[in-house]
Amino acid sequence: MYNEHVKAFQKFVKVLFYNIFNEEVTTLYGKRFCDYSVRGDEGFLIVASKPGQDRGKNKDIIDVLSTALLLQYGWYHTINYMECLKQHRRPPEIAIGINTGSVCFNRDKSNGENSRKYKAEGYAINLAKRIESDSRKGEYSSIFVGESTYGYYHDIKGENTLRFKRLPRSSMKGITGHVRTYEIVFANLEEKEEDELLDLSKLEQSSLGIEKSESLKNEFFRTRNPWLGNVVCNLLWNRAWKLSEENNTKNDQEIAKMMVEAIDLARILVETEPDEALWKIYLVQIVFELLQKKIKKGVGIPSLDYKDYALQLIDDSNDLLKSVIVKHPYEIDARLYQGMFILEFLDTKYTDKQTEEKKKEIKDAIGILHQILLWEEEYPDAHYYLAAAHWALRNLLEGSAQERAEEKAVELFDKGLDVANMILANSAKDMLKEAREGTLFNDFPFESIGGINAENN
Repeated sequence: MYNEHVKAFQKFVKVLFYNIFNEEVTTLYGKRFCDYSVRGDEGFLIVASKPGQDRGKNKDIIDVLSTALLLQYGWYHTINYMECLKQHRRPPEIAIGINTGSVCFNRDKSNGENSRKYKAEGYAINLAKRIESDSRKGEYSSIFVGESTYGYYHDIKGENTLRFKRLPRSSMKGITGHVRTYEIVFANLEEKEEDELLDLSKLEQSSLGIEKSESLKNEFFRTRNPWLGNVVCNLLWNRAWKLSEENNTKNDQEIAKMMVEAIDLARILVETEPDEALWKIYLVQIVFELLQKKIKKGVGIPSLDYKDYALQLIDDSNDLLKSVIVKHPYEIDARLYQGMFILEFLDTKYTDKQTEEKKKEIKDAIGILHQILLWEEEYPDAHYYLAAAHWALRNLLEGSAQERAEEKAVELFDKGLDVANMILANSAKDMLKEAREGTLFNDFPFESIGGINAENN
């Protein structure tokens, strides 16, 4: 049985590494160094950009964390894993250790003296191996990262897909002193096509079928492991989002069913760990996505029309966010969603004649989002929604007040693009695309954007 698991592991890891990094090079003459191998029941991956390239380093961090997540998600849906669940046997688990640091490159002479290939060596690689050994005792995802990786990830402003649990320092074989590690306990929803941490399209979609997700959901109910609940919610949401992209009304009922099921599972996560703010924010995010799909009566929402159902969910979500902020006043994601709910669903709550009520809500959103930027100046999403708030206010004003609101909206949007562009390649492009395709920036003067050429990005 062990040999079968090892063979399945080797095949799965090799295919995944190849699909993600097949265009990378293992010489020092390309954009970055990349090498991977699989031996026995272990896989090895190293990615390195040239020193001094912060944006390249950020992409390395994102790519490696993304690969770790895809390894876990994909492994849950392999035949070996599913057969174990069906037979009520404990399935084999993957444990992953990630570290970031300086490495040395030596010519790989195994391919001859004149080989243009290199191999990486150094303390950072040895520590990654020790972190992997430590990750086998994980309680959530069993994806452990070292302190340097954790720090670099949080230096990527506006990147909040992952949440970590800080673990006690521990001694590791061959490593001086005690080492701090962090375990990934949560992966947020993602829908961007580029520079994302959880792009499930990199896995074969056929391997993430309904039947397999049902088995995984049953395993979550058995173990009450929040990470598994998080995985199932993300799979349901991802499948619903892919169906919605087809713009086929025949899919509405299936989309609604998946989204409502994800909401119900997220509520169980809140009940499982009621003191954890992240599950409440996660539930709010799934509700937010459902409301944006504008699911209508008769497609998964019993006895209520869309507006009544939406208002109920909006009120419940606001209560959840308030409860989070009372206990965690510096929880930026909770405050961001407060502002997002106000701006995205103004027309759901108010009629066109209720302009004063709209103005008050918009001003509340401005205050919330401005507070975020006082704490986190380089936060693209906060700039984006603050610009949207001033643009929404502009549409309710007249004369010079309207002009000032428009100028402020353009200024903030321009700043948001600049910040996004500094963080990751294509982030500014994604922000601009979202603004143009959404409803928050209708009739916005994109031609006025100065910091980045809007038409070309």
